[in-house]
Amino acid sequence: MVHPGEMGDAHVSSRPVVVVGGASGIGAAVAAECRARGRSVVVWDVRDTAEVVCDITDPDQVSAAAQRTVSQWGVPDEVSVCA
Repeated sequence: MVHPGEMGDAHVSSRPVVVVGGASGIGAAVAAECRARGRSVVVWDVRDTAEVVCDITDPDQVSAAAQRTVSQWGVPDEVSVCA
């Protein structure tokens, strides 16, 4: 049984996890943990090392990032905002 706040390993979704701010710091740790648990991860960040470069303070960039994510990786199962 998975308790609130815990990520269970019994069922790993094939849908991606978007980690906003995942290029460094806590976001990078969240992305690494998701990958270690077998999840596909799409990192959104202002740094050019991200899969999707996006400034989340700009609504047009967020819209474009969402469209790119869905077209390349599919509809996300989860979004973790660490920015």
